[in-house]
Formats: sequence, structure tokens, C-alpha cells
Amino acid sequence: MKRSLLVFGVFQAVIFAVIAVSVIRWSEARAALRDNQRNEALCKQLAAEIRGLRQLGSVAKERVPEKDFGNATILELAATCRIGEGQVRSIQRIPSAPVPDTDYQQQGISIHLSRVTFFQVSKFALELEKLHGNPKTTIVSLMAVGDRRGTREAERTRATLELWNAELILTQLVYDATSKTTRSARDGASLARIGVTSKQMPRSKVVALRSNRNERRLHCPAL
Repeated sequence: MKRSLLVFGVFQAVIFAVIAVSVIRWSEARAALRDNQRNEALCKQLAAEIRGLRQLGSVAKERVPEKDFGNATILELAATCRIGEGQVRSIQRIPSAPVPDTDYQQQGISIHLSRVTFFQVSKFALELEKLHGNPKTTIVSLMAVGDRRGTREAERTRATLELWNAELILTQLVYDATSKTTRSARDGASLARIGVTSKQMPRSKVVALRSNRNERRLHCPAL
């Protein structure tokens, strides 16, 4: 009787051990399956971000054809704002500057105008921002045009139609396919790069007003 009970107890212990081992292995397999599923989802998400980022680079490169941001186009836009070619004193390209830790270059252009109204400057800046490459008017400097006549008629004219010498500076981001940044580094820092890129384009515009009496600088959300 005792021997039978002993054999039965050993049999129960073996069965319990087998069940325990099976449960442990099943739990480990289930946890591994969940990890694999999470890793697969993460890989798909990262792959989608990488594909989107590469496509974004191609779009940025294609959106900056030289002809759409050339002098002829700028003069045509000035004409639509009733700014004559003689009032466009100069168009100067600002050397490109790399955006740190990205594959983008920041390009700029400086446009000097003479004897224009504030309405003409505002409209011209808005028209320039419609060009390909998404340029932004980041700085507008205005200097009042002096009138030496000193007559009451001249004072009335200035009160109704103020004339300015203006400088507009536009900037834009351009994708640089020859960047030294490695593909693996770009892929690993995809979200960080998008955040840095969005911060490089100033949202506010700086307007500097200069005259013989004072000089001041204003920040406004839009012209």
C-alpha cells in the first residue's frame, strides 16, 4: 500500500513538472511572439518613415528649378505689382549655407527696390512666396525716400503715397543629394531631422523702418 502511494506520488510529481515546464515554455513562446509582432510593426513604421523622407528629399530637389527663381521671373512678378524694371536696383544671390545635421542647404536672395509704396512691397513679397521651392520673405527693410522740395504739396503727397527704398531677403531650403551624411544616420534620425528642418524657416518677418528721425525694427506674423 505504501509502495503504491509512493509510486502514485512520484507519478503526480512528474506530471506536475511536465505541466509546469510546458506552461513556462508556452509563456516564453507567447512572449517571443508578442516581441516579434512589435518588432515587425516597428520595422514597418520605420520603413514607411524612411520611404517618406526619401520621397520628401526628391520633391524638395525637384521644386527648385533655376528658371522659377531666376531674375527674369522676379522681374515679371515685379511688373505684376506695378514695379518697373528700373525700380529693381539689384538682385543678389546669398551663398548657400548647410543646415546642421541634415541633407538640406539654406539658400537666399536679396532684392533691392527703389521708390516703391508699402502696398507694392507687400504684394511683391507675397507673390515671391508663390514660387516653386517655397521661399519665405524673412526680412524686409524699408528706408523712407527723402523729398527735397519741402513744399506743402510734397507733404500732402507723402501723407497719401509714402515712397520707400526697400530690401527683401528671401530664404528657402533645398535638398542636397551630395551631402556627406550617411544613409544610415539619416534613417536613424528621421524624426529629428524633420523637426530641425521645420525650425530653420522663420515664421515671422522682420520689418526695419529707417528714416532721418528714427530707426526701428518690427516683428509681424505676415505682411
